[in-house]
Amino acid sequence: MGRRAAVLVLIASAICMCILVSHRVQVYMVTLPAVSGVMGILGEHAPTIAQLRPGVVTVHGNDIADVTHKYFISGGFAEIKADSTANVQAVEAVKFEDLDGAQARKQLDEANAALQKASTDADKALAQIQIEVSEAVLQALEAK
Repeated sequence: MGRRAAVLVLIASAICMCILVSHRVQVYMVTLPAVSGVMGILGEHAPTIAQLRPGVVTVHGNDIADVTHKYFISGGFAEIKADSTANVQAVEAVKFEDLDGAQARKQLDEANAALQKASTDADKALAQIQIEVSEAVLQALEAK
């Protein structure tokens, strides 16, 4: 689906975000698709570790209305530290504008077929993961 990615977020009075550890950008807020719900990270956020589900990471530049970047991730973890830094590690990350609804529908159909044919627990788990990710891509595109 995309490149493997590691996202590093440093939080102070603003947030500094490194995508693929290639550059840093001061931002107002980052929203993450946590398993417990959408999580907004601002400066001085409480220390937290959160499991991430497939969904959209949104980067807000100067204020909440200023969306500068959107990425779809297939899952991962976020660690917000007491020193106002955070690490976000995603299994896969794709720029939102690079998502392909037709491809996601095709992958969903293939994963559903694979789940029906799966004979081992491992095969069933792989198919279920692909279903979850494909459905999340389609939901993200619909919510656009």
